[in-house]
Amino acid sequence: MFGRQTARGTAGRRYTQGMYKADNNAGVTADLRARIAASGKTNRDIEAAAGLALGTVSRFVRGERNMTLGAAERTAAAIGYSLRLVRPQKAQAKKGR
Repeated sequence: MFGRQTARGTAGRRYTQGMYKADNNAGVTADLRARIAASGKTNRDIEAAAGLALGTVSRFVRGERNMTLGAAERTAAAIGYSLRLVRPQKAQAKKGR
């Protein structure tokens, strides 16, 4: 497939290398992963509280899959956080110009 290697993912699904790999440097994704790890809760407890299928949080934490916005919101709530949109601050105009 366009020179990319394919491999078998979990449950025998084919995926292109990197296709389902989450970007570990993505802001919200990396932050949610870190907060899950620091929560002290097991992945199964988080999944149960968030109403997610077994293995969803484990695969997300390992970077094997991403979450929908709804799943991420429920996951955050399960560990005591909430997701919200914040308008970025405008860049300060340089003085002297």
